[in-house]
Amino acid sequence: MENAAFWERMYAANIGRMIGACHRYVNDLALAEDLAHEAFLKAMERADTYRATGNFEAWLMRITVNHAIQHLRQSMDTVPRGTARSGATTAGSPTHRLQPLCH
Repeated sequence: MENAAFWERMYAANIGRMIGACHRYVNDLALAEDLAHEAFLKAMERADTYRATGNFEAWLMRITVNHAIQHLRQSMDTVPRGTARSGATTAGSPTHRLQPLCH
């Protein structure tokens, strides 16, 4: 899958959905765009792990969603402890954002 034309077609066909998926997790369009582009690059790097037995777009979206979730987990690690009441989550907290905003 090292064909540049293939990757250009896949990018054009999928980047909108990838951005949308990331946006549902982070609720920040600029960050969602960054995460989607990073996920696409990650997919290109890991193309050799794709098994042609499944849908390529589904594989690409799985990488995208996992990348967005990983970003949220890493951002939770950087939130100072004690900034929210114990057991409480607010709409802007990273813990709240682990769930997709749309079902």
